[in-house]
Formats: sequence, C-alpha cells, structure tokens
Amino acid sequence: MKLKYQSLLVAILSVTSFYSHGAAYEFGRYSYSNLYSPDDKVAASYSYFNYDIQGNHPTFGNTGDIFNDTHYVQGAVNYFFTDKFSGNAQYYLSNNIDTQHTGGFWQGSSANVKTRTLALTGKYQITPSFSAFAGPTINQTEINAKFNTNMNGGFGGLDLDLGDDIGFGYTVGASYHIPKIALRATVAYQSAVEHSFDTTESGALIVNKTGGKASSVSSQAEIELPETIDFDFQTGVAENTLLTFSAHWRRWSEHVIKTQVRGEVVTFDRDSVTYALGLARQFTPSFGGGIELNYAEGAGEGNLNPLAPGNGAKGVQVGGKYSFGNTSLFGAAQYKMVKDGKDISGTIYQDNSLYGLTVGVEHKF
Repeated sequence: MKLKYQSLLVAILSVTSFYSHGAAYEFGRYSYSNLYSPDDKVAASYSYFNYDIQGNHPTFGNTGDIFNDTHYVQGAVNYFFTDKFSGNAQYYLSNNIDTQHTGGFWQGSSANVKTRTLALTGKYQITPSFSAFAGPTINQTEINAKFNTNMNGGFGGLDLDLGDDIGFGYTVGASYHIPKIALRATVAYQSAVEHSFDTTESGALIVNKTGGKASSVSSQAEIELPETIDFDFQTGVAENTLLTFSAHWRRWSEHVIKTQVRGEVVTFDRDSVTYALGLARQFTPSFGGGIELNYAEGAGEGNLNPLAPGNGAKGVQVGGKYSFGNTSLFGAAQYKMVKDGKDISGTIYQDNSLYGLTVGVEHKF
C-alpha cells in the first residue's frame, strides 16, 4: 500500500475545524496534524462564519439574529532544529461568543467572550515509533456582557465589564507511530488557564442593590478556563488515502463566571465531548481533498443559556488543497445544525444552523 500521507489534507481539515455550539463558547482548537507536519513551513488562514440562530417566545416574539458574524485570522509555524527535534507555534481563537438579543424576552441582553491563544510546542521523536511534546500556551481573554432586567429578576439592567487578562497554561502529550501505514495515535492534555479580571458592574441593578448610593461597583473576578484531553488518530486505509478520528473532552462542569453583585453569571452542568471522523485523499500530485463528519455534545442540561443557545451540534466539512512548488493554497467549507432547545423564559430555539468558509496559504522553506 503506497501512502503519501504527508501531502494529504489532514492538516487542512484539522486547522479549519470549528466547534462553536458544541460546548459553551469553545471555538478553534490546537492542531496536532500541524504539530506533526514533516516540513519546515508557515501557514496562515482567514475564516468567516455566518449564523442563522434565532429563538421565538410565545408572548414576546422573535429574538432576532442572536449571533454576530465572525471573522478571524489564524496562523502556524513549524521548524525542525534537528532530525528529531522540532518547534511549533500556533495562534488561534480558542473561545468565542458574540451574541445579542434585539427582540424577545431578553431584548437588550448581549455577551462577548474571546480567548486568543498562542501555543508554543517542542516535539521530540524518541524512536521511530514514539514521540513526545510539551510547551506553554499564552491566552488573552476578554469578557463583557449586558443583562436586561428580566435576566436580573426584574430588579434592573446590568452592564458587566471584566476587561481582558492574560493567563498561562501548557500542552503535553505523546504519540505512537507505525510509519509504514501512516498510523499516528496521539494523546494530549491542555491545562486549565487561570484569569484574574478587574471587574466593573454598572446599571439600574447596582442602584437598586445599593439603595441609590452607587451606580457602579468594582471588584476582582477569578475565572478558570477548563482543561482538555484529546485523542487524535490517523491511519492509511488505501493508496494515498487516510482515515482520521478525534475525540476532545473538556471539563466545563467546573467552569464558573461569578461577580460580586450579579453572582453566578455562567455555569455548566456537565463536561463535553466532541467527535470527528474524516477521510482525506491525494487525487493528483498537486491536489488533495477531504471530508469530515463531526458531532459535539453540549455542556448543559435542561434549559439553554439565552446568551449562548447552543447545546450540541452535528455537521460536515469539506476541504481541498492545491500545491505548486513549495507553496499551497487551501480552502474549506462547513455546515452545522444546532440542537433544538428552550430557555427558562420559554423561548424556543429550533431549526438553527451555521456555515463557515476558510481560505489560506502555506509555504515550505
């Protein structure tokens, strides 16, 4: 069985995978295919995501489009210092929620959560069959939200601004290889990331809570972004063809955003797992393509969070890559169907979906 797995589309499918609505506000993820690239290379891509996600309340009507479109750029560099040791840098948007209710029971409420992650990883090939890797992650997170009076039990609206903070974590893992059939099985751990935010709460809720003595309150909020465990697998199944599978677990059940006046802003009932199954094939020496099916569990049970109304999703994505010399152009398209649900107000979210488009360039040096 002849396998040219280095040039297959696994890296493309992995880099462009999108997991929003699978659990909480998780978005992009670390790419193990990029880490295990056999080449010195640099890659950059642009992604656009459009959402058709709305809810309807039997009395207060439609929420309007809840999610704002997402535009973002990500990049990666891989470099071999020796035959056995390589360094890898990846920049991606690991968490992302940008929502607002322009109508309905929650009209005027909104949320913005973003984490931009830079992962620096060193990888060492111990033997042809085993390798290990480790390195730090640098994470910049920003959080702000608005709650209308209905979200505060009728006691007035609230503006919540946590600003931004930089927190540190790490990635560590190991892989087993059978080079003859292009098999690689990777198990990896990404640590939790602790943040300390200077928080400001302002609005009518503060006025009512303080008896009119203040319209804003400042405090400190300690927040931990949850840890993850990944299993990433690939193997050759036919000439120039790879089968891929991944499972991604994240401990959302211990994640809490809590402030001095509002109290608990965000909690989740359970941990989540996201699964993906893909097939990639090199059709010609210059062109390859692939397809991936994915299923994401939600991190909640029962009522949905109206500012992040996605409790699981399933979808498909296709990608292609064309190479000329040391440069390659790649693109991918994906479509997801979001699981139906209802929030505590009785607003029903159903028949919702999203799509994403990615284009990028890669250069070997």
